[in-house]
Amino acid sequence: MKDLVGSPGTWTSLMLRLSQCVCAAASGLNMAIRNGSNQCIKTEFKRNKGLAQRYLIVTMAFQSFWSFLLACADVYSLKTKADLHSPGLVKAFIVGDWVR
Repeated sequence: MKDLVGSPGTWTSLMLRLSQCVCAAASGLNMAIRNGSNQCIKTEFKRNKGLAQRYLIVTMAFQSFWSFLLACADVYSLKTKADLHSPGLVKAFIVGDWVR
């Protein structure tokens, strides 16, 4: 199989997943710290008491966790020279990226 830039098990994929994990964690942390401190957000979600913002914080936590797991899989693949291009693993990556 031809190795594409950013495909699972490459250095590029590792760097992309790590940057994705850091950005998602920073975004979720920023939203958690500023929860309710912004007047616009406070009036916008007054009816739901910040439910939408809490949902976004949780999705950012799952995003960072999923990206970290895939970064660990890339590290394992690079260390052991394992192939992550099997159809089952690729389907798991696709479904996981699609769901989160």
